[in-house]
Amino acid sequence: MWTKKDKMCISTLILFIELWSIFIIGIILTFFRIIMENICLKKNCIKCCIATQMPLSLHDISSIEDLGFNRVFFVKNNKGWLQLKNKDGRCIFHDGKKCRIYDHRPEGCQIYPVIFDYETKKPVLDKDCPYNDVFEITDELRKTLHDLVSRIMTERYKRLF
Repeated sequence: MWTKKDKMCISTLILFIELWSIFIIGIILTFFRIIMENICLKKNCIKCCIATQMPLSLHDISSIEDLGFNRVFFVKNNKGWLQLKNKDGRCIFHDGKKCRIYDHRPEGCQIYPVIFDYETKKPVLDKDCPYNDVFEITDELRKTLHDLVSRIMTERYKRLF
């Protein structure tokens, strides 16, 4: 028979294990996020920046404008889709060596190579990314992409109608 004190100790231990598990999972996710965000920098890969068609949300645009850039400089409207402009065959913010707004880049750039496949209506890893085998589509990335796609589609609908 368990005493009230025994039950309390077991409950406390279970809570400690749950919190510790959450902490460890957070560390693992942070580690993978660092690897994912930096593999492109480590390999000097700019493939996703070449001839980009990166869609922008109004939040992306506002954040970049807060850096001092005028939207006329970096936004193009393609049938209601707001996208990053290109210059010299690459993203307007890429100078040939690095992204000038890397720490403030659009959300789609942050989660790349996870992209939305309009045929299957699911997130996929872009087959054009030479390092897509390093990445994994986590539940967090699925949610982030779903929210981003929903927001961009809603914003486009409001522009068109």
